[in-house]
This record gives sequence, C-alpha cells and structure tokens, in this order.
Amino acid sequence: MMRRRSILILISAALLVLVAALSVLLAGSRSCGDWRSARIVAIESDDWGLCAFVPTAETAAAIDATGMSAAQTPAVYWGSTLEDSAAVDRLSRICRRTRGRGELPAVFQPNYIMGSLNCEPTDGAGVEFAPGPIAGWSWRRRLLPELPIDYARPGLWSAVTAAMADQVWSPELHGLYHYDPADRIAAAVADPAAAAAAMAGVLAFPGSEYSYELSPTRPLSLLGDELELSVASFTELFGRRPRSVVAPDYVWNRSHEKMWRDAGIAIIQSKREQRWVGVGGAITNRIYKVLERSWRRITDPDLVYLEKFLDTPAKIYYKDESTSPAGSHKPNTAIPQAWYNKQFGIERLPSSLTTPNSPSCNAVERAGAWFPAR
Repeated sequence: MMRRRSILILISAALLVLVAALSVLLAGSRSCGDWRSARIVAIESDDWGLCAFVPTAETAAAIDATGMSAAQTPAVYWGSTLEDSAAVDRLSRICRRTRGRGELPAVFQPNYIMGSLNCEPTDGAGVEFAPGPIAGWSWRRRLLPELPIDYARPGLWSAVTAAMADQVWSPELHGLYHYDPADRIAAAVADPAAAAAAMAGVLAFPGSEYSYELSPTRPLSLLGDELELSVASFTELFGRRPRSVVAPDYVWNRSHEKMWRDAGIAIIQSKREQRWVGVGGAITNRIYKVLERSWRRITDPDLVYLEKFLDTPAKIYYKDESTSPAGSHKPNTAIPQAWYNKQFGIERLPSSLTTPNSPSCNAVERAGAWFPAR
C-alpha cells in the first residue's frame, strides 16, 4: 500500500513538473507588469535631472568612495548617472506602445532636481557660488537645461520634448539640490578625498545621506529663493509651471507645504513616506506622523478635497486611515481576513508586499496565529 502511494506521488510530481514546463514554453515572453488590465497607467519616479551620483562608470571606478557615505549607500547608487536621450527614447517608446484598458498610453512622471552645485575650474565664466576647496577652483550653480561640464548629454532635451509632445512624459518638481549645499562645501574643505571627488563631478560626499535640502535648520527665506529658482527653470524648460512636488528624501514640514502652496504648487506627493528630522527613531517618527496626520484632518480638511482642485462636480471619496497606528488599512482587516479564510479551509495567508517587520505584516501574522493559519 505504501509503495503504491509513493508511486502515485512520484507520478503526480512528474506531471506537475511537465505542466509547469509546458506553461513556460507556451506562454512566451511577458513583461513584469501587465498594464493592459488597468484603465489608466501612470508611473512616478524620483531623482531625475541633476541628481546623478557620478558622470561616468570610469569616474566611479577612479575615486575613493570609502569615506563618502559608501557604507550607508547601496552599491547600485554608484552606477547612478544622468539620463541620456537613448534612455528617454526607450522609455517613452514603451509607454507609447503599451496601452491600458482605456486605450490610452502609459504616462511617465519623472520628478526633476533642477539645479546642481559643481566644483569647476575658475575661468571667469558663469557666476561663482562659493570659492572652491583649492586654488583655481570654484563652486558654480547650474540650472536645467544647462548641464555640468562633466555631464554632456547630446540630444537629451530634444528627446524629452518629443516624449512630452506624445503625452507620455509629464515632468514634475522634486527640488533644487536634493541636499544642503553648505554641507557639501564644508565636506570638500575638510576632506581632500571629498574635494577630489567633487572636482571629478561626483555628487556624494561624507555625510550626504544625512544632508537634506528641506532640513528644518535651513532658513525658510533661503528655501523660498531656491524654490523660486526651481520653478523658474522648470517653467523655462518644460513650458509650464510644476503642478506637484515630491520633497527630496521625503523630509519636509508644514512650513514647507505653505511655501509650496504660496508658489502655486497645490499637489504634494508621497505624504505617506514623510519623515521628520530630529524627531527620533523610526518608532517615534511613526507615532509623530500618526498624531500630525490626525490633527491635520481636523484643522486642514480642505487639503484632501481633490475635487476642488480638479474643479469637477464629481464627488471623490477617500478612506480615512489616520487613526491606524500602522498607517495602513491592513491591520484593520487582518482579523476578518484570517477568519473568513479559515472558514473556507485556507491555511496559508500572504502578508502583502511589505517589509517583514512592518506593523501591517505583523498584524496579518498575529491574526493568522489566532485562528490558526500560516
């Protein structure tokens, strides 16, 4: 009896392997995401424009990155460089040919860093921002569409203009520098390796992972001037003012939101990712976020009335999750999910696409343990 059962198991396993192999062979190549099932597809991406780590791969290989936040920065970042016309063309072609259920092409929203602080030879050209770390060099500010001398990208803006004309490229604002320029200047003065990297066109510097463009220590008057520069260069390059903003490193506060609104930018993205500098660790930051969000639901209800901004008679409903300590709907539904699945004999529950230590994941696991489920 046991031998017959083992043979049946082996036959069943062989059939499953055969079916899986045939599925792979017959299915053909498929993209990672099937956009055709969605009515409208919009893809948002940060850190476009003057936010590259290095000009070229050769530059990255030549510099000493030991002290320049290398331990805190993923290695893949050291291959990050400014996009070129070929990359924009390739991405826009993908958006044009892949259409959603509504027969509209996908729209790509790149959020641009509009300025760059560059350490360049002093030659009398341009406006000096600050003296360089050594004699004969100066810090100069470049604003898009002008590119730093180490980042030549022929045809880049022609490719962007063509993609915008095809309505598949919808730029928005990310910031001016992505970091506090005073930190970068100070690092180059204090560290010869950082000075050499800056003169080679490398963006990273010692402590750059803790340098924030919208740090609460930077004066609002200075940030207002930088925002004015960003908006002006954005408008000149793309032919319209920015409609939304994503704060660099997701660090900002209510004063910055008022500054954006005063500049005519009414949409603030990535609120869920918002971080506060100097509030404490991750848990303290989360508690502060929940309290701040709950308070603003009471004091600034107009901020969530999207229909007013769109000037539409449609009524847009949103789910208020401000009372959830995890900042997510998942803990609210974890127990009924586990209970109903148990009624249908399901013993394994997914914990969603989130990090293993997140409150959302832990809630599903705890609820599954009660009923029980895995």
